[in-house]
Amino acid sequence: MNEKYALDPKAIENYKDLKYIVEKFGFTEGRFLLRYPKYWKKMLNEHLINLDLKDIEIAKINEILVKYEQNFIRAALDYTPSNKWETNATLQKHQGNINDIIGLSTETMIHPEVINDKIPDSRGIIIRGSAKNLVMVAKPLLQESEEIFIVDPYLTLEHESYLSFFRELIKATSNQRISFNIFSNAKHFRSTTPPQKIAEDTFLRILQPTQSITFTSLIDDKKLMHKRLMFSIKGALSFDKGFRVSKEDVSIEVSAKTIHQNFLDLYLANHHNLQIQDHFFCPAK
Repeated sequence: MNEKYALDPKAIENYKDLKYIVEKFGFTEGRFLLRYPKYWKKMLNEHLINLDLKDIEIAKINEILVKYEQNFIRAALDYTPSNKWETNATLQKHQGNINDIIGLSTETMIHPEVINDKIPDSRGIIIRGSAKNLVMVAKPLLQESEEIFIVDPYLTLEHESYLSFFRELIKATSNQRISFNIFSNAKHFRSTTPPQKIAEDTFLRILQPTQSITFTSLIDDKKLMHKRLMFSIKGALSFDKGFRVSKEDVSIEVSAKTIHQNFLDLYLANHHNLQIQDHFFCPAK
């Protein structure tokens, strides 16, 4: 999961080639194309002009780039303009920053025509449930989102194992503008010490001015909250054991588009029809 691939701009000669490649990536596939270097799109357009393509063909290619924009993620990787693109990309691959390269320049690159056979399935992973691992596997989703939703019906702030996860989450996104919306089952969320006091004592001092966290506990008598999720408008991840830090293995899977939309309807559009038991907001101090 979260494998990163570099796409040689010179491998694209028409919009059909580009569409065939980019639709194999994104949050629903668990793997991503890198915007490498940051002016990759400019390099592509220069290549297309050199091919003397018709304006309508270039327009279709740009439409594909807009439609599948979220299948690309940022790449803060070194790039030496005096070297060829493939030289830069190969160096990044050797350094472990890129999983593989799609292109036509060398035999070591993945040829676009055999991409289905050469790229393994990336839609799931099993990791040890440490705080760092739980956050790390969600890095692309966190990096590309300004609002994150987390659902765990068993979540309670009375357990240090959950607090550890949130501390790591806040730390990992401290340089971003991001808000977290947390949903739990009221039956499990209640605690001896009021949850809002625990949250304020724990999080207010570590939240950055660009961060906020909101907790909502829902009365779920019909047991509608059976999934443990992290999602945004970009995509969704399902955590089989939720966000309680442990030494056990956790299975994490990406969600298909239709399933992701269901989550957005339930929690973003408030179509869950569940009664709110508790709701409080924690901004930075």
